[in-house]
Amino acid sequence: MPECPDELNTWMSDTDESEHPSVSEYNIAVNANDFNSTTIASYMESGVIKLPFFQRHFVWERPRASRLIESLILGLPVPQIFLYEQSKHNFLILDGQQRLLSIFFFIKKRFPKKDAIGKIRESFLHDGKLKPEIKVIKAWLKERAKMQPETDSFFVSERRGPLSRKTAWVLIRAYGKKARLPLPAHPHMLRHACGFALADQGADTRLIQDYLGHRNIQHTVMYTASNPARFERLWR
Repeated sequence: MPECPDELNTWMSDTDESEHPSVSEYNIAVNANDFNSTTIASYMESGVIKLPFFQRHFVWERPRASRLIESLILGLPVPQIFLYEQSKHNFLILDGQQRLLSIFFFIKKRFPKKDAIGKIRESFLHDGKLKPEIKVIKAWLKERAKMQPETDSFFVSERRGPLSRKTAWVLIRAYGKKARLPLPAHPHMLRHACGFALADQGADTRLIQDYLGHRNIQHTVMYTASNPARFERLWR
């Protein structure tokens, strides 16, 4: 048997096989499911089908996603997707994330902007499902459409005009009294609550600064300085 070149010998180990760790064996059961498009969208929105951390961002552009949707409409075979069932009604996407998201966006009648595709995970998903604030915004937009406002403002009054700062201040103060808060409530408290909530979730100071739009990071430190959650991911 020819000897290995010296260069190859440096890449090989003479350790005994017994020194290597043992390999655990697993039993794998495979079940086939035939979800329709509406079910897929519902499962993704509710968090039954989750996007795990190890998956890449959504990278398909509109033309490629459109071709997949056209194949569904024409009744052509759709490539398989693979899901890992962690528990009942709890699936992780192993393969097929681009196809699943394309179907989801089509059912929801929206598609991410080109400059936002790379940020779809951070801006659109929370723990593998739709962020709760997105659901609230969607519900409000439905109510807003019924009002047929005469303005492009996001928040509108009962008169269908822009909601004034004074009105917002009065409403929050009134709701604070109704909730029997121990101190007078004002709109800026919502901003502080957002900052502390992000800190409680372990968000770092720079991320909170960007989210709240602080020019000076000293205005952001107050949310994270006394929060122990910022140490949780140090050794992960």
